[in-house]
This record gives sequence, C-alpha cells and structure tokens, in this order.
Amino acid sequence: MAYRHSSLDQMSGRGTVSDQLGDLIAVIDGRDDLISECLQGAAELRCFLRENTRALLATHAFHDALAGHLPGDVASQAGLPDLLAKLHTIADLE
Repeated sequence: MAYRHSSLDQMSGRGTVSDQLGDLIAVIDGRDDLISECLQGAAELRCFLRENTRALLATHAFHDALAGHLPGDVASQAGLPDLLAKLHTIADLE
C-alpha cells in the first residue's frame, strides 16, 4: 500500500507520463487483493489514492499509455478491461 502511495506521490506534479507509471500499473495489475488492501487502509490514504486515480483516469494520455505498460502478449493485453475496472474501483473508494 505504501508503495502505491509513494509512486503516485512522486508522479504528482509531473506533466507527462513517466516510467513510474509503468511501475504503478504493474503493481495495480499484479495484485489480486489490491482493492481489499485499499479498503483496509487509513481514510487519508484512501482519499489520496481516490483523488490521484481520478486525476489519472481523467487524462487522455493516461488511457492512451495503459496498453503500452502491459506486456505485449495477447493474454496480457486482454487484461486491459480488468485493469481499467480496478482503477475505476480505486477512483470510487470511500
């Protein structure tokens, strides 16, 4: 949980998609229990994750870059809708 927070924190204020986005996507995509971990986190952390994820999802460049941060094989690329669903769930955290 702390890694996701620090990775988002390092990305905030940057105007371009960075290599850290790839790290963040790998963590989000690779953790089946991510949403339950987020729900168990402190309210301040959930708020941080929610607001920053919303900001990313509102950016066309972020959507354009997502597939490029997944492995190129068919199975990994087919997971893009699941990744987006997970990101939207984080963006809706209470």
